[in-house]
Amino acid sequence: MKKRRFISIITVSLFILTLMTGCTSTNDQTTERTQSVNVEDQNSDSSLSTQNDWDDDTDTQTNSSSDLSQDEIRTIIEKHNSDLKGVNMTMELDSDDGIRVYDVTARTSTHKYEYEINASSGDILKYEIELRNPNANTATSGDVITKTQVRSIVEKYTPDLKGQDLNIEQDTDDGLRVYEVEGRTSTHEYDFEINAYSGDILHYSEEVR
Repeated sequence: MKKRRFISIITVSLFILTLMTGCTSTNDQTTERTQSVNVEDQNSDSSLSTQNDWDDDTDTQTNSSSDLSQDEIRTIIEKHNSDLKGVNMTMELDSDDGIRVYDVTARTSTHKYEYEINASSGDILKYEIELRNPNANTATSGDVITKTQVRSIVEKYTPDLKGQDLNIEQDTDDGLRVYEVEGRTSTHEYDFEINAYSGDILHYSEEVR
């Protein structure tokens, strides 16, 4: 009788031990599955890209809170050149050597104007003016002006170039004789294209060095 009780106790103990071992195994598997899911979620999150001011597909820059508004850019331009007051302008936000800039184009009945302006400070980095239809609006024949006269025209138009070394060369542009002039100061580079007969400035540009 005692032997049977002892066997029964052993059998029950083995059964309970088996159940406990199974539960522990199940919990371990559940923990492993949970950890695996968490790792996958973390990997998924880390693969998300953050948006910035650029659209890589279109290479277009969006406005930043530090950028001046187009109205403020217009005010800067109209103050720089009163001939452009009320004139239609096209403005595009771009980047030049990592600097955010506004590229601005405007036209009057006689000239085309282009600006490159620092989008945050409003500084004019580059300015160009070009005479539209130069052959129709200026002399195309006659006596050619001298280099001394060319220097006077340049220095009157850009006082910063007074006394500076100028590179003055005569050339032909679309059949028209012109003077091409280059000058520079410590801060700017200047280029002129001048009608060799009339002295009219056909093209002018200044750029920050």
